[in-house]
Amino acid sequence: MEAIGSTINDLGFTYADVKHVILTHYHGDHAGSIGAVLEAASNATGYAGELDLARIDANLTPLADEAEVLGMRVVHTPGHTEGHIAVWDELTSTLVAGDAMNGRDGGVTGANPNFTPDMETAADSIRRMAELQFDTVYFGHGEPVLAGAGDAVRDLAAQL
Repeated sequence: MEAIGSTINDLGFTYADVKHVILTHYHGDHAGSIGAVLEAASNATGYAGELDLARIDANLTPLADEAEVLGMRVVHTPGHTEGHIAVWDELTSTLVAGDAMNGRDGGVTGANPNFTPDMETAADSIRRMAELQFDTVYFGHGEPVLAGAGDAVRDLAAQL
């Protein structure tokens, strides 16, 4: 919660400026402070993939595959969790992959098998994300790829 607030402040905003909070999945390292965040960001609507919603202790709006939030498209990417979602912004050529993939050594790796119960479905989700056009990808874990990310994901998908 403190790190989130610091980042918001570093960007020149306050919690009062936050209007939307999207969770990629229910794991505690991603959703654990959502109640406190939404309390601090009292003007915000919280969202999560509809199949993960029951496992998150907060009043959130469910997101289905292909839903839109602020012009960004929700992509259902199960495998890491049943309701995992990624968020694709075609306008800025950006994908937020959550834990469906990870960043490592300046590149892209698949979901972490230690925390992903269905690696076959996770691989299918990577192949689906590889069909999107984007240049930047952000992960829940690992450094983002800021250029050429779509090609890196397509290369990864081809190896699965």
